[in-house]
Formats: sequence, C-alpha cells, structure tokens
Amino acid sequence: MLIAAVVFSLYRSWQDSGASKSADAPAVREVDEAPVTAAGTIAAAAEALPPSLEGSVVTGDLRVDASGRFVPEPDALLLFDYYLLARGEVSEAWVHAHVKREIETRLPEAAQASAWALFVQYLAYLEAEAALEVGAVEPDEMERRLDSLRDLRRETFGPTTARALFADQESVERVAIERRRVMNDPNLDARERIRRLAELQSGLPEQVQRAEAEAYAPLRLARDEERMRAEGASEDDIQAMRESQALAEESQRQDDLDRTREAWSIRMTAYREERDRVLANVRSAPEEAKAVFLSRVRERHFEPEEIPRVEALDRIELRDRSLGRVPIPAQP
Repeated sequence: MLIAAVVFSLYRSWQDSGASKSADAPAVREVDEAPVTAAGTIAAAAEALPPSLEGSVVTGDLRVDASGRFVPEPDALLLFDYYLLARGEVSEAWVHAHVKREIETRLPEAAQASAWALFVQYLAYLEAEAALEVGAVEPDEMERRLDSLRDLRRETFGPTTARALFADQESVERVAIERRRVMNDPNLDARERIRRLAELQSGLPEQVQRAEAEAYAPLRLARDEERMRAEGASEDDIQAMRESQALAEESQRQDDLDRTREAWSIRMTAYREERDRVLANVRSAPEEAKAVFLSRVRERHFEPEEIPRVEALDRIELRDRSLGRVPIPAQP
C-alpha cells in the first residue's frame, strides 16, 4: 500500500503542465507541494543551486531506444539522485521541477511521461527502502537485507525494469557479502582465501573490475616490492618488475582505448543514419527548424561534452560532400 500511495502522488502535476494529454492516463492524487507548471519549470531553471550542488556537474542521463521509447537504466537513477541530494536544502517542488526540466530537455515528447513515471516509482522505492531495517553487519544479516531490497525493487518497478536498474548493483553487493564471509572464515588458510577472493573478483561486472584494478594498483605495486625485497631481490629486479607492470598497464590502456574507439564508431554510425533520415524528412522546413531537429538527434546519441566534437565532424562531412569526396545519402 505504501508503494501504491507514493507512486500515484506526482502524475497529475505532469499532466497539468501539458506533458501528457492522454484521456486514458490514470487519475492520481496531487503532491503536497504546488503542482509543477511549465512556468514553474522555467523559474526553477533560473534559480540558484543549493550549496550541496554548487560547482557540480549533473550526473547520469536519460536515453531512448531505436524506436524512441524511454529506456530505464542506472544512469536515469543517477540523474534523479543528483537533484534528490538537495533535499533538506530546497523544497520538494524545486527537486521535481528540475527533474522535469531534465526530462523535457533530454527526451523526445513521446518518451517523457515514461521517464516521469520512473521518477515517481523511484521516490516510492526510496521511501520504502528507508523503512527497512538497517545496521546489518554480519554476512547473513546483510544477505537478508539485500534479499528484502531485491523483493522491494521488483515489487516497485516490476521484474524486468528492476533487473535493468539494479542487476549490476546487486551483483556488487552479493560479492561484498561473500568477501566478508571469506575474510571471516577461520578455516581458510591464506592461499585458499586469496583464491576465493580472486574468484569473487572475476564475477564482478567488467566496469567494476576495471575501477577496482585502477584503485588498488599502487597498493599492489607496493606489496609486490615489499615481498621481493623480503625474498632478497635486488633493486634492479624491482625496477624490472615496475617496468613490466607499467608495460602491462599501458597494454591494458591501449585495449581500453581500442574498445572506446570502436564504441564511438558504432555510435557515430547510428547517429549519422538517424541524422540523415530526420533531415530528409524535414528537408522542406526552414533552416532554423532543421537545426532544432539536428540538435535533438545529437542530444539523444551523445553526452553534452561530446556534442562540439560531433558538430565539428558534421561540418567536415558537409564540406567533403560539397567537394564530392563522400557520397550524399539517397533521399527516402
């Protein structure tokens, strides 16, 4: 009942602002704060940030799939959390207005209601999560609480969305519990403890493994040097080990760079296909309107800091097309 009561609390303010006009939209109760109107959104955008957010950069993102449907993913919760951090310094209406503005800015209109619904569900989840017992320190207690959180997440968001939002986080939390069990097990010798910890490490999501490897690299190097000195290694041997590790890290960085470049190429290809399709559909529109459509396509595919690079690549491509260096795409 708690989940249902909170989930229904914000939808009408979204309807009142014109984001959803469907006659089939469910009737819901209003929030305690004043509804967020379009004018309120604009006013909130101009309002000074609270101290907790001053000098910061908005984290997270909102995305759609190839069909233009909103995709619920962890980055969306990061975006919501960015503004929710200001609770206690600003009103709930301020938070809601800023989240609403982000939704309207980042998503096409058809996907905005779904993103707002996720935000409402997330608020309900946070309220219910706060009611769960905390302070568990033993592995079994931690596991029971994680099981309760998992059930709550699936009750609030549904099984499919809950997996999309929390699967990696739950994997990390499970590994943390098992690590504690391994460290507390008096029946394990040092070799077996290290083996089991390494096995748990390999089960983490790839991005978490990379982050942990980078964080612990200096500590591992210091321990390796200490071990080698204890075994009688010379300074030349230690220097050779340092150089070997540096070469391995450089190789890993190059592999990561190659993967990043490949991912960028895939994203650029998808962007260019959508860009050319959209521009072909609006080819008779004024140039100002074309610029707006083009801007929206870029925002769907790239982070804000990436857009200047994309704009530069578009200018180069346009110049090359005008000179006949690359083919002009066929009009549909």
